[in-house]
Amino acid sequence: MFIDKSVPGRPARFVLSSPQPAELAVFYTQLFRWRAWTGGVFTLGGRTVAQMREGQGGWLPYLTVPDLPAAIRQARAAGASPVGSADDPSSLSAVIVDPTGTPLGLSEPGEQPAMEVMAEDGAVIWVEQKTYQQEAATSFLSGLFGYEFAGRTGPGKVRVAQTEGPAFGGVMEFDDRWAPDTKPHWLLYFQVADTQASLDLAVGLGGSVWFAPFDTPLGYMAYLRDPQGNAFAVVRLSAPGAAMTGGNR
Repeated sequence: MFIDKSVPGRPARFVLSSPQPAELAVFYTQLFRWRAWTGGVFTLGGRTVAQMREGQGGWLPYLTVPDLPAAIRQARAAGASPVGSADDPSSLSAVIVDPTGTPLGLSEPGEQPAMEVMAEDGAVIWVEQKTYQQEAATSFLSGLFGYEFAGRTGPGKVRVAQTEGPAFGGVMEFDDRWAPDTKPHWLLYFQVADTQASLDLAVGLGGSVWFAPFDTPLGYMAYLRDPQGNAFAVVRLSAPGAAMTGGNR
């Protein structure tokens, strides 16, 4: 599925920051059948699917904003903190930490390399904020992006972000399945044809299992870590999950 990245609040890029990104190229290209190009750009079927760069932090979604400086000012007023060179007037992207302590990327249309595909096997199908403060997180995102949220609140429940186009993500509050020292984060879910086969391949390539496979309304999924410990998820969509996200089963 080609993605319109000009819609505010929808994903613009998916970036993996690692101290040694080149070491992860083999893992992800073999796991998801990506092709690697210079500059840390990865493609799926000739379209940009993800990016790796040197740094810290693991996987992070960048969501579209029409005016980056204005978005940063608005985020600051709502209690967020910009990270690093977020005030660089020449930049089209920045990272902030929201009022719940969760990092998030922001990106203006035109930032390159831009993501070109979602909701296909090997591509991101869903992004989800994991937080201890679901109400504060959804309030911040609603103010910044104009989202409305649907679904039940509370530990273990997911509030789905409603915006133009298919659903692509939400906010989940930690419950007792999570270690008490787990940091708030965004988790990227990659669509796969077979969850168990993808898990087995990931482990064979040096990854590890974080949460063993389990059923959800979105589909049958597992939480994994790559060989450097960066977390991500794989999911085989259910029929309701495919209808909600526009993905294929």
